[in-house]
Amino acid sequence: MIKLFTNSNFKVLFVFLVIVSLLTACSEQDSKSSGNSGINVSSYYPANVSPTALNERITIQFGRVSGIGAENTDACLPYYDIKIGTDDNILNADDLGTVEPNDNLLIRFAVKKAKSDADSTEGFPFFYYSELSNNTEYTIWIRSNFSKCGYGQSDWTSVKSTPIPYPSQIENVQVQQGDKHLRISWTKKQGELYSIHIDDCPSREGQYSKWTPALSINSDHYIIELANNTDLYDGSNHTICIAAHNANGFLDIDNKSTWKVFGKDILSTAAEKAGLQGRAALLPPEKPVINSQSVQGKNKRAEFTFNAVSFGDNSVSSYQAGYSLDGVSYTWLDTSIPFNQDIAPYIISGLENNVQYYIKIRASNSSLAGAWVESDAVSVTPLYTPVDLNDLNQYLGTAAGDFIFAEDVPHSDFWRISTNFNTGGRPNTDRLVRGKETALGNLFADAVKWYGAEMTSHNPDFAWLIGDMISQGIQANQTITPAFLQTVITSDYLNDTLVLVTLNGSDLISDADYNLDLNLYPSVGDSSNQYTQTLFGQAASVYRNNHYGGSGGTTYNGKWWGIPSSEVRYTIEYLPYSIDEFNARFNANCATVDKSTGIDSETGALYDAVTDPKKCYLLTYEQANPESGNPAETSVMGYKRGRIQNGSLSINGQAVSSSMQYNIITTTKTAKEMYIAFLGKTITPILDNNNQPVTMLKAVAEYIAYKNSISPYLDGRIKLTGGVPGNTANDYNAGN
Repeated sequence: MIKLFTNSNFKVLFVFLVIVSLLTACSEQDSKSSGNSGINVSSYYPANVSPTALNERITIQFGRVSGIGAENTDACLPYYDIKIGTDDNILNADDLGTVEPNDNLLIRFAVKKAKSDADSTEGFPFFYYSELSNNTEYTIWIRSNFSKCGYGQSDWTSVKSTPIPYPSQIENVQVQQGDKHLRISWTKKQGELYSIHIDDCPSREGQYSKWTPALSINSDHYIIELANNTDLYDGSNHTICIAAHNANGFLDIDNKSTWKVFGKDILSTAAEKAGLQGRAALLPPEKPVINSQSVQGKNKRAEFTFNAVSFGDNSVSSYQAGYSLDGVSYTWLDTSIPFNQDIAPYIISGLENNVQYYIKIRASNSSLAGAWVESDAVSVTPLYTPVDLNDLNQYLGTAAGDFIFAEDVPHSDFWRISTNFNTGGRPNTDRLVRGKETALGNLFADAVKWYGAEMTSHNPDFAWLIGDMISQGIQANQTITPAFLQTVITSDYLNDTLVLVTLNGSDLISDADYNLDLNLYPSVGDSSNQYTQTLFGQAASVYRNNHYGGSGGTTYNGKWWGIPSSEVRYTIEYLPYSIDEFNARFNANCATVDKSTGIDSETGALYDAVTDPKKCYLLTYEQANPESGNPAETSVMGYKRGRIQNGSLSINGQAVSSSMQYNIITTTKTAKEMYIAFLGKTITPILDNNNQPVTMLKAVAEYIAYKNSISPYLDGRIKLTGGVPGNTANDYNAGN
């Protein structure tokens, strides 16, 4: 007879049943939004997900999700489940796998079509998805998974992104002669932008992929104005070049530069070169015609299109627009309609809303000797129109001057003296927004402050942005549209939303910041150097060596140049730099180095930022080791951080009070990732009238639409002393 149950058998069975029960519970919990201890796991989802799409690749980054349970490093950190699909139904999506937790503030991973040797060096996980294709929109879902700790999973977060192919070589380039101008055209391809340089082309192949575009346009043509029919091409002194580019850069699928140079790659024959000159029009212009179906009255402006005649015997050298209240007496605008504007639409700004106007255009060329041919009049009534970011070509305003993005820099420790730039440095490539007050930075910060003060009820004390947000300048007469603004804002910040953060005065500045020994290199976040954790203390830790935003060890999570709005004033002081010291050391150490090539005649070595064994180019300071912060430990370094000059910091004309609170409008990424002073503080999202988060892009767009015309200005909100001198022509000058 078999004995079914002994006491020990029963205990085993009981334990087995308990385990089954627990496993069942865990399984059920995995599908629920809340786990044990009453924690709502659904709210622990990945936030601020930001995609970057490249060729057959999508890179995703998002803020690390907080752990659950024990404090600090003992907390249960989630894994992240990843899915991908081509529609909005997650049931149709494919599983990619999981991303393991780490201690970084940002979690990153990439989805690629195929493996490459470079994947292992990028420092974050890759998923390989053979169905990934360019020009196809994908939805990527991410959720936090706490199942290993018994807490279940969060809700899914999704983001859309479309991989784009490498830019292609320029095709079908044509040059057509017009009256006092040339029209250059090419075949435009989907997703590509085009850069034009005139007498400022990259000087060698190695620079092509790094060159900062002087002009970036979303068009299939560009018109070069030729004052007085001056010959443009003389065989040596003038160059024109054009390149296609997108988020992948300037190289095509074969890793070849897309830059094309007139007289070399294109228009290489004598006959073609002879066509690179203007000519006078032979016939008067035909009567211009405004497209009546295109006429719209928007906020304080009239918009319309017309057919511009830019080449041929009756080509036009100048169009002007005019407006009238009675249809008889017209006010003609002094400036000509710019040919390079995509004439869809042209804008007459500065009008009053709810008032009827009559508008005309008129045309002239060389054959008319100052006379004009006028169009028929059309009527229009301007009305308030809010910014619609979905309308990428919506007119927002016009730039009344150049908003400079980069400048020629004097000699710094990175770049050798050359024949082309015999004082050293780098021509027109250093981003000013990463190292000094700029009109570009002022525009963005003041726009964000204006939005917070005028369009919401928050009324912030000041705005705070960073130089990394801006990726190119704005040229005079540029028409500003949402599409153009997207090219000015760095891609990582296009969807960055505005938030309000409240800081104490002690979070902004401390006595230790004012008294910092500039020979020391305190580590930001080190408990022995508390002053480095303040907002302005950290802002002053960017080195001044003219490679603006260059790498260094004294700032938190990278190199972030702060951009305040106009309510803020301060001076950053650096140790002085002597060009005489550099010249003496160069002559003593490196007489065998050819300054025009950087080649050492003794060794044949090329000197650059990496290979400088004779210390030809390094600016030397030997007081401290930048990594340790120990003044007794020395090393040769070319960098020094700065400090806020005592007594220079003010907000709204008042010195900072440690007992006061200050409301600062900034962006989510800045508050969560860039500055120690913001970390752990409560952030309040800025919402619009529809209760939707406001992006920095929207705030700047609304501000420009409100201003209608934007003018570059410096007001001395950030002043600099010491350090490697920059181009003082682009600095604030109280006498101007």
